[in-house]
Amino acid sequence: MTWNPLQLRGLSFNSPHKDPASLEFQTGLNVICGASDTGKSFIVEAIDFLLGAKGSLRDIPERVGYDRGRLVLETVNSETFTLERSTSGGGFRRFEGNWLTGEPDIESGTILNQKHEHGNLNTLSTYLLSLIGLAEKYVQKNQQGTTNSLSFRNLVRLILVKESDITKELSPLLSGQNTEKTKDYSVFKLVLTGVDDSALVAQAEMQAELIDIRKNNNAKC
Repeated sequence: MTWNPLQLRGLSFNSPHKDPASLEFQTGLNVICGASDTGKSFIVEAIDFLLGAKGSLRDIPERVGYDRGRLVLETVNSETFTLERSTSGGGFRRFEGNWLTGEPDIESGTILNQKHEHGNLNTLSTYLLSLIGLAEKYVQKNQQGTTNSLSFRNLVRLILVKESDITKELSPLLSGQNTEKTKDYSVFKLVLTGVDDSALVAQAEMQAELIDIRKNNNAKC
């Protein structure tokens, strides 16, 4: 299958009272190294947060005084945009171009809601899915054939693999929740093949349809 990649170009923390703290990424392999407790894991957490993770960002001493984080991404067409979010959580602003540092005109930003909503490009999830060519996809939720709208958060776990996921015995493909196992495999299948589960009809829906057919047939007798 083919789907469009997004490249991470930079991460920064910004404040009206402090100089930006930024990290830039290049095309290809990027290696971040350092001693323990120097912020390597926090970088992964920050990227996750700026890709829509719930809650507020972990508070560490180095983050004091910074009230927003930014993530710069580049599309397959070499179009660059910046996502900005308060370190307390909530929604996002999207700005055209690279605003790793500097201050964009706030009025030029587009508001993106944090919560996924199928087909709504005003949510971060659907907007990012549209860029990579996976918008309006469905994944199987359970063995009964119920489906859920694909969220970008379903993909983030496959994009960002934390140290704790690497060291545990469970496959990193799985979230670890038994109720999510069917969906986990369905998401991975979609990434590999491009085929979603929109063709599935849940057993409950099929049973309801059969009951209606029987009622109609009985009424004709």
